[in-house]
Amino acid sequence: MSSDILFCGFNQNTSCLAVGTDHGFTIFNTEPFSLNIKRIMEAGIGLVSMVYRTNVVGLVGGGNPPRFAPSKAILWDDHRKRVLGEITLSSPVKNMLLNASNICIALEDRVLVYKLDNLMLMHEAQTVPNEGGVLALSGSRNSNIMASLTCSVGEILIYNLLTQTSFRIEAHKSPIKCLALSDDGKWLATASVKGTLIRVFDLSSHDPANPSVEVSKRTFRRGTDQASITSIAFSPAPDNRYLACTSDHGTIHIFSLLEGRNPRPKLHFLRGMSEYFDCERSLITFKLEDTMPKVGFLADDQRLVCVTSQGSFYGFDIDVNNNTLNPYVYENFVASLTDD
Repeated sequence: MSSDILFCGFNQNTSCLAVGTDHGFTIFNTEPFSLNIKRIMEAGIGLVSMVYRTNVVGLVGGGNPPRFAPSKAILWDDHRKRVLGEITLSSPVKNMLLNASNICIALEDRVLVYKLDNLMLMHEAQTVPNEGGVLALSGSRNSNIMASLTCSVGEILIYNLLTQTSFRIEAHKSPIKCLALSDDGKWLATASVKGTLIRVFDLSSHDPANPSVEVSKRTFRRGTDQASITSIAFSPAPDNRYLACTSDHGTIHIFSLLEGRNPRPKLHFLRGMSEYFDCERSLITFKLEDTMPKVGFLADDQRLVCVTSQGSFYGFDIDVNNNTLNPYVYENFVASLTDD
């Protein structure tokens, strides 16, 4: 029995890859790449959200037929292989992210936050249309920062799940396509539907006493041609030395977050005239044969991994001396998804 891939995504520290298919879900270890668990459910799972490497997994039905209604967020206990709880929403779930305390859900027109232990609603807010489920959650167990859309195009809400305080950032003039938070929740990266610029905001520079003062930011140029950004990832905290992004062009771009490391336009006299000329360029650009990739850094921040919707898994060493990525592993895991 063959499997259609409906979803691919990494857990909080990129130690696992979760794959949803038209008849269940599978989880792989990323280092080394190996099968961890495979659950055949005879129907589709369109979204898989892990809680680090615990037995609790968030599931949303997908495909035809879906295993669960697409408007339900399911908490699955994989040790007992049963449903722990479920949340019924008013419309299909577009994205769901979990941490040790919370469940963050994006619908097409709102974002909701529930407590993980009792499934009580603790936050709800309207957003602009969000068909792509744009949402981000910091990955560290000691950080509780969520980034979501608002009712204004190009604006981001930064919400502290612990203190339930928030502030807003005007990130782009165009609709937001992709978000990412650093593990420690101190940095936010954004891309619009144009996909030419990546903006990085220092959230620690926000001053609640002076909310009118903008947080500091840097702007990186991915390219000049419009592209759909498929993922953004920070290298692990506390260093946060690199930022990676991928696009539907099949490219991986890596930027250094250290000052003075990225290339800039050679025409120095043009700097300051516009953001186009001031933008930093990528330190490394790598082209994949596959499309629609997603990327994540491993714990040592000298390696990153990439997965594609075609079922390809890549591992790369980051070679900053020669500005390139050196592949050290390639696997196609489609055959592992079958119930043979």
